[in-house]
Amino acid sequence: MPPKADVSPGRFLQEKNTYITDALAFRSKTISKVYTKN
Repeated sequence: MPPKADVSPGRFLQEKNTYITDALAFRSKTISKVYTKN
C-alpha cells in the first residue's frame, strides 16, 4: 500500500473498503466451504 501522503483521503478510504469487502467475501466463502464439507 502506498504511503498515506501520496493518497487522497477519499482514495485511501476506497482502498480500505475494497480490502475489507474482499476480506469479508473471502471469509464467507471459506465459511460456506467448511459448512458444505460437513
